[in-house]
Amino acid sequence: MANSGSQDEQCLHLSKLPFAAGAALHSRLQEHEPQCLPNTRVDLLNQIMTWSNNLSGACIFWLNGRAGTGKSTIARTVARVVADQKQLGASFFFSRGRGDRGHAGKFITSIAAQLATTLPALKPDICRAIMQVPDIIQGGLGEQWKHLIFLPLTTLKQLSLQSQIFVLIIDALDECDGYDDIRLILRLLADAKTLNTIRLRVSLLADRKPQFILAFVLSPRQHIKTLFSMISPSLSSNMIYPFSSIMSLRGSG
Repeated sequence: MANSGSQDEQCLHLSKLPFAAGAALHSRLQEHEPQCLPNTRVDLLNQIMTWSNNLSGACIFWLNGRAGTGKSTIARTVARVVADQKQLGASFFFSRGRGDRGHAGKFITSIAAQLATTLPALKPDICRAIMQVPDIIQGGLGEQWKHLIFLPLTTLKQLSLQSQIFVLIIDALDECDGYDDIRLILRLLADAKTLNTIRLRVSLLADRKPQFILAFVLSPRQHIKTLFSMISPSLSSNMIYPFSSIMSLRGSG
C-alpha cells in the first residue's frame, strides 16, 4: 500500500479535490447570509440540537417546509452552533442555478475536503484514495463516497472519536439539479447509520417538492426502511413531512 506522504504532500493531494465555491458554511458567500435572530425559532432549534447530541438518536434529521419558511436560515444557525461546539463535520448549501452549488458534481469532494480538515485522522486514507483509485476526481458519486468518505471513516482507529458526534449539514438538497443524483445522495447518506468508528449525523433540509419526496419513496427497497427509520419524528405539522404521508405516496404508485 502506497504511503500517503508527508503533511505537505497530503495538502497537495487534498488540493486536487474539486470544491464548490460558496457551498460551505465558512465560505465568504455564506458569511453574509442571515441566521436566526436571538430568541426566535427557539423550540425548533433546541429540538435539533437535542437530536444532534443524542448518541442513540436518529442518524438523519429531515427538516422540510415550503419555500420561504426559513429553512436555510435555520441550517446556517444550526451549522454555526455545532461548529462552535467543534461538531460540524462538513456542510453544503445547495442553490439552484448558482454554479457548482446547483448540482452534485462537486458535492462529495467538497464534503470529503471539509472532513479531512475537521478530522485530520482521515487525511492519510483520503490522500491514499486520491493517489490509488483511478479517476476518482472525475468519478461517479457512489465511487467518490465509497473511497473518499465512507471507507476512510470505517478505518478510523482513534478510540476517542467513537463516542463523538459529528454533523453534516445539507441544505436545499431539493435544489440539486438531477433527480437521479438526489436519489443517490439520499441512499449514500443512509450509509452513515452503519458506521461504528464514529457517530455521524446528517441534518437534511429540503422543500416539499414532489420529486424530492419521491426520491425517498422510490429509493431501492433495501434502503427505504433505513431511511424511514432514521427520519426524526414530526417537529411540527408545518416543518416535518409526516411519515404517514410518505407511506401514502409510496402506496399510490
